[in-house]
Amino acid sequence: MAENDSYRRNPARDVEAFAISALRFWIGDNGSVEDTSGGHGPDFSLAYADGRRGIGEVGWHEDPTIQEMWARTFRAHHHQQIDLAVGLGQWSVQLVRGAHIGRLYTELPEFVGKLVAHGCLRLEVHQSWRSELADTARGLGIDHIDQVTRDEPSVAIFFLPGSGGAITSDSDVITDWVDSVLADPSYRDTTEKILRVQADERHVFLMSGTLTSFDVDQNLQRINTRTPSRAPAVPAGITHVWVVSRFGEPNVGLWTVGQGWSFVSLRTEQ
Repeated sequence: MAENDSYRRNPARDVEAFAISALRFWIGDNGSVEDTSGGHGPDFSLAYADGRRGIGEVGWHEDPTIQEMWARTFRAHHHQQIDLAVGLGQWSVQLVRGAHIGRLYTELPEFVGKLVAHGCLRLEVHQSWRSELADTARGLGIDHIDQVTRDEPSVAIFFLPGSGGAITSDSDVITDWVDSVLADPSYRDTTEKILRVQADERHVFLMSGTLTSFDVDQNLQRINTRTPSRAPAVPAGITHVWVVSRFGEPNVGLWTVGQGWSFVSLRTEQ
């Protein structure tokens, strides 16, 4: 019942591992990819059979606050699931950004008991609404909570903030996204680090995250049906830009200097 299997015990490390796995699939028998993310240098290096060398850096477009919420969630014994007293039923809980996950695991069972005692099986928290139940929910970082069924086992499943919205058919929103991420001071090191190192190729691998708009993420998931047409505004020396949705789609977008956009399918024939 977890919301997203891509968020495991160490989500940031998993993003790097995914990138390296995708690059190894892409390079195949033409070379090798080494994970070098443990130090202060680039996250990975490539060695081609013909002697060429490449380096690369991985960027995850993730909100640090929500990333910490996920990290705290996966330190718990049950991920996104909180046991309740028998008879309380099964509940769905939507959280707001910055919700205190530790308090939620500790205090939610008693709060759900109070909701049932008051005959309240659905609660939406509005900022202007003041009551004991609403204030408690607000303190726990709950946006809304609903009893889904009275079935056993009695548990609450909570979900971290997500996004939604309209989807455009213009796949160049992906290019716009790449431009904005690489221009963001928070991601400046993604390119600057590898530009300081001598190499034949310099790769940037970007995965979407909670800072990425719904529109961009949906277009990333469909990149095998329509690739962008416009080149990203990358610094001179960057030769490859990889883009992928955080939701584990098997298609990864690839821009190569002088060649433009394509996609790499990570599917293997069964």
